[in-house]
Amino acid sequence: MTLLEIIGLAWLVMLTWSFVSAIKQAKNEIRAEHQKDIKKDIREVYIDAVETNGNHFFLVYDSKTHDYIAQGKTQEEVQNNIKTRFPDVVFIINSENLQKISG
Repeated sequence: MTLLEIIGLAWLVMLTWSFVSAIKQAKNEIRAEHQKDIKKDIREVYIDAVETNGNHFFLVYDSKTHDYIAQGKTQEEVQNNIKTRFPDVVFIINSENLQKISG
């Protein structure tokens, strides 16, 4: 094996190692980004059913802070309003409150 072949082989090994390292780094960055997405904020909510002037609608509040979250006339409208205002938050509701909105 000549010196040129040894240098070529060493260069090929270094190139392969750097390529593998770049792939590992990219995979780790993607994994970290996905884990960030998974760690969404989770909040429990409660619902008040309100009637004003013959109109029925639902008001949704944060169970811990009692902050207003959203409102709507139907379950679908409430869900859409929540998703629009808080796309990165997962809201949970207990079965008693779910019955209020489900009818």
